[in-house]
Amino acid sequence: MAHPDPEGASLERCCSPREPVLHSPEHHCVCPALSELESGVRRCPRKKEGGAVERVVCQAAPHNFLGMLFVRIFLGFTEGAVAPAFVVMSSIWWRKREQPIRLAVFVSFNALAQIVGALLLYGCGSISGAAIEGWRLSYIICAILTLVGGALFFIFVPKSPSTAWYLKPDEREVAVLRVASERASGEHNTWDWTQFWSTLRNPRFYIVFMWAFFVCITSVVTMGSIVIKGFGFDPFKTLLVGLPGPAIQLVCIWAGALALGFFPNSRGWTQMALALVPLIGVIMMRTLPYSNKWALTVGYWLATANSSVYVVNMSLIASNFKGHTRKSMVSVVYFMGYCVGCIAGPQLFLTTESPLYRTATNAIIALYCAYIASMFLYQELSRRENRRRDRLAAEGVEAAQARPATQEDNTTDIEDLAFRYIL
Repeated sequence: MAHPDPEGASLERCCSPREPVLHSPEHHCVCPALSELESGVRRCPRKKEGGAVERVVCQAAPHNFLGMLFVRIFLGFTEGAVAPAFVVMSSIWWRKREQPIRLAVFVSFNALAQIVGALLLYGCGSISGAAIEGWRLSYIICAILTLVGGALFFIFVPKSPSTAWYLKPDEREVAVLRVASERASGEHNTWDWTQFWSTLRNPRFYIVFMWAFFVCITSVVTMGSIVIKGFGFDPFKTLLVGLPGPAIQLVCIWAGALALGFFPNSRGWTQMALALVPLIGVIMMRTLPYSNKWALTVGYWLATANSSVYVVNMSLIASNFKGHTRKSMVSVVYFMGYCVGCIAGPQLFLTTESPLYRTATNAIIALYCAYIASMFLYQELSRRENRRRDRLAAEGVEAAQARPATQEDNTTDIEDLAFRYIL
């Protein structure tokens, strides 16, 4: 199957995954927009549709590396607001105990897309005598599917429970109050500069960035085809050899989501346990001999399972950050860390170290340890703050005692002493 970059590695290093070069500035620009639900939830599908149109018109057109780089950057700009908007959306629609399952569905489609995309590329690449190359055809097919999906989302999904077209007026009120009862932020559409500055001074804001950065920079999916090819497989068949990886991702995603359902206050521990799966995979890639190629491949499959921690990450963001401006900022900085990690991660894979990439595997092992440490730090900060607020409530401080919440409440988790962090 022809490819616009004959070397492949440079394109994969600079453009994979999902156009992170302009995701980061796009996330920065969209942060104020997310404070308005009309922009944050309803316009993001429009961005997705714009990305789809760009896929149809531009992404199948390049004939060299620079052309592909340009359209991938442009696509990143059009898609950058989608994932943060889904995090904000989940906190508007669903209660804390319901959010992990909903977010698991969202993340699961990333793994499913890897499976379907690989099969689509393999099928299109197997076509001989077509008017256009197989890889161009696969982009056009993906574009059409994305355009249809974005249009359906925009038409049928309301921006909030209070405007849900399929609910009766009394049902809309119940849908809003059931979320507000857990001291969530309710529905607000104004940018609050007080929340902006207080969030910048809060250590949890930066810990969230580190979560995304550590997880994304450790992802071997960014260089997956090159890693598998280095194990001695045919370049074209690497698409099929990599398929068990996203299947393992699906298993881990739902194992984590179900664990959170059975043990609702164990998100931190669940997150750390899920991180052990890809860590074991990378250790296998680092320690096994090159002659044991299938064992190395199994290690690669396990190493790709880091997407499962996104479910817990995003559920913590949706549940533990209150105040609409604050929640929007935290959602955006998480995906900015995601993008920075996507840019930095491929640079660890030095071509001179192919096929085992010792620098990359050593760094990834260390970064997973740093990720687990950052989770411990977040847990400890949250646990101490919960204990402090419990003491205040026991001492009779009214502000720290449980009380009914209102839809109009837009205080932050820092200001609301009756708020307790999910651990």
